[in-house]
Amino acid sequence: MGMMETINKFVDTMLEEQQGFETMQNEVSKKEEDVLQELKNLEQKEKEGITQIKLELEKTSDKDMMDIYEKTSDEFFKALGEANRKIEEAVKGMTFIHDFEKHFTVSVFGKVKAGKSYLGNLIMGHPVRKAGIESSYDKIKDLTVHVYDRGKMYELNKLSTAVEQKECNGEKFHVDPNEATSTIQWVNIGGMCWFDTPGIGSVTIENEELAKEYVKNADLVIFACNSDAAGTRQEFSEIKQLHDMDKPILLLLTQSDTYDCDVDEDGEEISILVPKSEKDRKDQEDYMLETLREQGMEDVLKYADILTVSALLATEAIKNNDEHMFEQSNIGKLYDILTSITQNDAAEIKKATPKNRINEMIDSIVLDLTTLSEEIEKSCSAIEKNKQNLLDRKGWMIEQIKGSLNIEVLRIIGKAKAEIEQNKGKVISESEISEEINIALSEIIQKVCQEESLNQKNALPDLNIRLSGIGEMKMRQDRIPYEHISVIQTQRAPEGLFEHIGDIFGKKYYTSEQKTEIRHSDYDLGVNDNEIAQNIVLELSKLFENTVGKYMDFLTKGYHEPIEKLQRITVNGIENTISNLKEMRM
Repeated sequence: MGMMETINKFVDTMLEEQQGFETMQNEVSKKEEDVLQELKNLEQKEKEGITQIKLELEKTSDKDMMDIYEKTSDEFFKALGEANRKIEEAVKGMTFIHDFEKHFTVSVFGKVKAGKSYLGNLIMGHPVRKAGIESSYDKIKDLTVHVYDRGKMYELNKLSTAVEQKECNGEKFHVDPNEATSTIQWVNIGGMCWFDTPGIGSVTIENEELAKEYVKNADLVIFACNSDAAGTRQEFSEIKQLHDMDKPILLLLTQSDTYDCDVDEDGEEISILVPKSEKDRKDQEDYMLETLREQGMEDVLKYADILTVSALLATEAIKNNDEHMFEQSNIGKLYDILTSITQNDAAEIKKATPKNRINEMIDSIVLDLTTLSEEIEKSCSAIEKNKQNLLDRKGWMIEQIKGSLNIEVLRIIGKAKAEIEQNKGKVISESEISEEINIALSEIIQKVCQEESLNQKNALPDLNIRLSGIGEMKMRQDRIPYEHISVIQTQRAPEGLFEHIGDIFGKKYYTSEQKTEIRHSDYDLGVNDNEIAQNIVLELSKLFENTVGKYMDFLTKGYHEPIEKLQRITVNGIENTISNLKEMRM
């Protein structure tokens, strides 16, 4: 197969596979969106739960509990938010990789000045287009080189000098004169994404780490070694890392060319570009292969043996339409290998790489959420311990309340007694006494709760106790009976001569009668305070056995309910999310 036939077949194959790769990547992108949406749903539910509980707490006006709740909820929400942001940032940081997954991605990796960028310019067809040769490259509408440098993305032509723009219209891998490739650069050739990475041992640690960070997402790694100094300890160390990552590797010995001296027709000495000798090439290949075997990495050569190439020879061959020189460059073999891989193995590779990435991402999220759930459970254990301590002290708290209330009852009775003694006709009803005791009981419970750090100020629902059968409070009196004798005179008719004569002159005559009747005398015996006090004690005893005991259960158990409710909402939400995420694994 001739030079242009080989090149055109490569390009046509990339164009044919493009649609299939894009379909696969769209499926992966949808899965990724589903994962992120699941996390957003979790965060939204958590937010709604926090808001709902907060509104309930605001009704109680319990500032202390609000402070505790807000601090706890902020910690929960912050932790969950951090987990979500971590994932979102990770996905955002892989934006350009999403584009790669629409293509068969080839990462060119190796030491600086190994000819990686020069090789990339060749593969993207720069020499063909520059020579004005009609080819399948003409079918590709966009061959712009894109640049990614630690979160910044731009097109190369925005970096190029005027001279460079004029020469290649910005469609060429940029080469730093001091440090070969300083950034990630890539170009899409139909269904293939070819990207050039900063070299191993580049002048900045950031560049080297950038290369390692993204090479792991490649479908195929072309490891380029300069044939002038191939097989360094550092190179084999890097190959070992790639081998351990189970990355398919194509090992190239680049710049396998040299210059011979000759004399032109005018007798002038000239330099002629030629391939390195077959012996030199074979010696280098054998050395590399033997070292791989010694280090147990022979299986790294999955697709082909070590290939010695010269991009410079190939470029000159295209420029001069020299089929023999092109064959000597071995670049035709590289084109054939890339074509074969794309046709035969690329689909399977493309399924595996994004699938593994999605699954790894899901597993990472599940791990983070599991850790978060455990941290929430751990943080709530202190609250549970405090709650249990309160429950253990409930009996003591009730006794404190009971003792204090007895003192208050005596105060209330004494006050009422004094009022009645000042106004002996005053009567204090049963309901009045009950209301005062109810107020006193609420205040006493509040005080005991505060002493126990159970801050329920203005949050206590009214007990609304009603003491029945204690009677009204009044002055107690006694009535003593006695006989009262009285004389009553009643007018009578005159009797005898003299009385009649007297009657004529108006004299009146009376008869005396003695009358005996039973009368009563009332004596103040004092206020019935003792009786009322005894009745109150009996009623309160029943009250503490039932109402107050249950009420303290409510306080000790219910005080931390908002936090516990928040915990349940969060943990249940996380568990459901974890379950859903596991089902999303591909």
